[in-house]
Amino acid sequence: MIATILPKSATFHAIMYNEKKVAEGSAVLIEKRNISGAAAMPGYTAEDMRDFFNEYSSRNSRIKYPQYHVAISCKGNEYTHEELTEFAHKYLDEMGYGDPRQPLLIYAHTDTDNTHIHIVTSRVAPDGKKIGHSHERRRALETVEKLMKQDRKEKVDKDIALAWEYSFNDVGGIQVIMQSKGYECYRKKDNDKVYVKYGGVIQRVLAVSDIESHFRKHTHPVNDDEHKKELQKRSRLLYGIFNKYKHTCGSLGEFAEKMRKQFGVSLVFMGSKDNPTSYRIVDHEKKAVFYPMIDIPILRKSFKTYDDRLKLTRETINKMLTDNPSATSKEINEALYRDCGTYITDYAIVIDNKKEKMDDSIVEKLKNNNNAAWQRDHPSQHASAASSGKQQPKTLNIGGSGQSASTTNRDWEVGGGTDRDDLEEQMKRQMKL
Repeated sequence: MIATILPKSATFHAIMYNEKKVAEGSAVLIEKRNISGAAAMPGYTAEDMRDFFNEYSSRNSRIKYPQYHVAISCKGNEYTHEELTEFAHKYLDEMGYGDPRQPLLIYAHTDTDNTHIHIVTSRVAPDGKKIGHSHERRRALETVEKLMKQDRKEKVDKDIALAWEYSFNDVGGIQVIMQSKGYECYRKKDNDKVYVKYGGVIQRVLAVSDIESHFRKHTHPVNDDEHKKELQKRSRLLYGIFNKYKHTCGSLGEFAEKMRKQFGVSLVFMGSKDNPTSYRIVDHEKKAVFYPMIDIPILRKSFKTYDDRLKLTRETINKMLTDNPSATSKEINEALYRDCGTYITDYAIVIDNKKEKMDDSIVEKLKNNNNAAWQRDHPSQHASAASSGKQQPKTLNIGGSGQSASTTNRDWEVGGGTDRDDLEEQMKRQMKL
């Protein structure tokens, strides 16, 4: 776990940075505390949020750089965003920002391989005093080390207790469950013990006999007819999901990430890292371990190349705009994410986290359609803006740097984080039907 205190700012540049990430679809605002005024409204803009923090911080004019911006990250997916948020509150308490009245923003970022969050608050306390900052970088390191010692045992105990709730029918089952949670978990040759390793240190040793005894006497044993039928039904559903979405990916890693994010299913691969030979499926939603639905060689043959997916994406966009000239980017994204595993954001096609430019004519058409849809769904705000002679904001100035990002209303902005999250939830619900 790492806590990184990011550069100071007199104008809360961090808010503009994080809101730009939200607009790009690579971050989501997951917690907002003690925010009032326009910044608390559903249709707030980044400027509204920045202005709130500037006004709040003005109660102490002696503080030249009131922004406190810190990123908390972990290795890979050892922690979820929710667990990092829980850790963040303990960290803030230790660092002097724990007053329940303190304004606070927490953003979950998805733009790197490591799960991480960004925290933005003010160095001004609710009583107007400056929050202590002496030796804060050293204190941040000491605080993380202290909290990690406290949290590590709790986390290991909690995760092992949760693992016992899963349905599995061999010793390897407990191993892949723990591996799916970010642990090293292995059994040495000619040994009757399973080792649970975390942070480079063996945290727990489980007896094989205890594991075998547990899965034979599990609360929902696999030999229970009703539970067996439920698992068989889930297995058929997962097989359908795998078959449906394998062609929307270009690699095993991308396919595994899609299954994890969209359906709560972890794929734990076996063999070498670069060339796995098999895998087990850990279904976190139904708390069960399954054997492979589709063999790796067949999966690999189903994947499409980057160029094939780009071509299919362009064809899908053109067809949808031909069939429905008023189609919005939100509507198009539903089809792209379902059929191609791609989406559009900032008027560019995104494949494997790479952006491809769209034709100018398509961009102009989508901008017009998105704007018309927004006006149709927000008639009162549109009328108010029209009567005052104001236009809806179209750009964000990022910390005065001259950079900008599209910020048409969030319901309609291209590839906005809310759109993609809503889409994944919708698709997940459909697969349950």
